[in-house]
Amino acid sequence: MNPAAKGIAIGSARLSMLVVAIAIISAPWIAGWTLSTFVIWNASFVTIFYAVNLLLLRTAARWDIRQQISQGEQVRLVVAVRRMVGRLPFSLLGDEFVVAFTDQRLLIQRRSTFTGRPRGALHLGEQVTFLQGKVLSIETESGVRIDALVQMAHRRDVAYWIRRWQDR
Repeated sequence: MNPAAKGIAIGSARLSMLVVAIAIISAPWIAGWTLSTFVIWNASFVTIFYAVNLLLLRTAARWDIRQQISQGEQVRLVVAVRRMVGRLPFSLLGDEFVVAFTDQRLLIQRRSTFTGRPRGALHLGEQVTFLQGKVLSIETESGVRIDALVQMAHRRDVAYWIRRWQDR
């Protein structure tokens, strides 16, 4: 699939999800539900919305990575990370990358935060460490060091695959 078309499709899906989310979140309030029911409804919906959004990002990244690796190589984990700036939470960070763990190497690619489209070449990661259970510190083949924040939902997976990758 063309990366531009894929990016537009994913961006459109995310935007339509946002519109639907606003409608679903405001519906109970308009219907006059009690506060506790309203809070439970919204918390459940936001959790599901966040999970679907993560799934869309991971799926788009997998498509692109699979097209760029050799035939015998298998993709083990693809995770969206964002360049760490101070103590800001993940959702407020702007510089997004996709980190892919394969059975042979670690790959990094810059992405558009909104659409998930690739923004540049695929780089090979030379050294990687997982600091404080949430910060992924990667040194690329060109010597550039990236400190990236990993989403809370993926931290255990990343820790597991880093241990496996370093033990090989």
